[in-house]
Amino acid sequence: MALSRPSLHLQVSEEYPIVDRDTGDLLGYFNQFSDREPLVFYDADVDRARRPELEGATQFLRREVHPTLDSLARALKRQRTQVATHLHAHGCRMAIAGTHPDSKPQQHTRLFGWYSQLVGEASIVARRLQIFATTIHIGIEDADLALSVMNGIRYVLPHVLALSASSPFWNGESTGLKIYRQVLRDSLLRTNLPPYFNGVGEYRDYFDTLTQSNCIQSPEDIRWDVRWDEKGRALIFSICDAITSYQDLVTIVAVLQGLAAWMADLRMRNMEFRTYDRLLIMENKWRAIRYGVKGELIDFGKEREVPFPRLIWELGGLIESYADALGTLESAERAFAIAEKGSSADRQLTVWAESPGDVKKVVDFIADASEEGLS
Repeated sequence: MALSRPSLHLQVSEEYPIVDRDTGDLLGYFNQFSDREPLVFYDADVDRARRPELEGATQFLRREVHPTLDSLARALKRQRTQVATHLHAHGCRMAIAGTHPDSKPQQHTRLFGWYSQLVGEASIVARRLQIFATTIHIGIEDADLALSVMNGIRYVLPHVLALSASSPFWNGESTGLKIYRQVLRDSLLRTNLPPYFNGVGEYRDYFDTLTQSNCIQSPEDIRWDVRWDEKGRALIFSICDAITSYQDLVTIVAVLQGLAAWMADLRMRNMEFRTYDRLLIMENKWRAIRYGVKGELIDFGKEREVPFPRLIWELGGLIESYADALGTLESAERAFAIAEKGSSADRQLTVWAESPGDVKKVVDFIADASEEGLS
């Protein structure tokens, strides 16, 4: 049976941590995930005091499918602007990052909704999960094509992860990592990079086995860095930190869409990107977590370490014609600037180095960067 060309339609779900404008303390967050409450506060007293003021901003949270990157970018800019304006009016700000610099999960023990279920499953492991993400959906409707792209795109997910890095702090300290969120997230079951699947039948058998054995209740209980959503007919990428800058978010979406287009085209022409063992890809994922864009990843084709910026230039060359055809080349090329100048994590660490121990200044930087480029 002939494969159907993918739509490559786009959807983004974000989480917006809410901080007090004066103290920088983390109060709660907005989120756009369909299985969760749109507004969560960590403390019951804060919930009672703040919900009447802030819940109005949930009307701006929309999860729409967009046919083009331009359409998505306009919607994201409008949404972030509306949420930021609403928060400012009530003495708060959004500070978008994979972790709050002074996360104190041990003080935030209130259980709510989906989180209560997660704690029931994972206990103290789940209680550490004061983390935030950006999830990107790319439409690939044909099941066989989607699984082929998923198998191949695993190789470049560490590259995308490094570009999104925004969580170098935890509990008031520099962790020595660029992406601490991923360490916490990967402590849960059914996270991390997915295995290689030999076709749709094997993929569905996996889900059926877990469902019938009462391991999962729905596909949302699978939290891999990328998975194919059969209901939504899209690849869902969950590997990214909450992406601080609006412009960085648009860039990363453009890069992922270009990669998906490239790998889909290979498969449509009876070819595939060479697949590597998951354990080898995990070596690069750790390097991305540890060093972000400032480190070296392994080129497993050449079996040698390569500086991250050079790898991004090589990757850009592979997807250039696809991004050009999609009208996203200018956005995708901003990945070179992130690789050279640093990610959100690098900029946070620069602020920290200039004012050691001043968590508030780091929070203020994140909040300022979260509003860059907005109306």
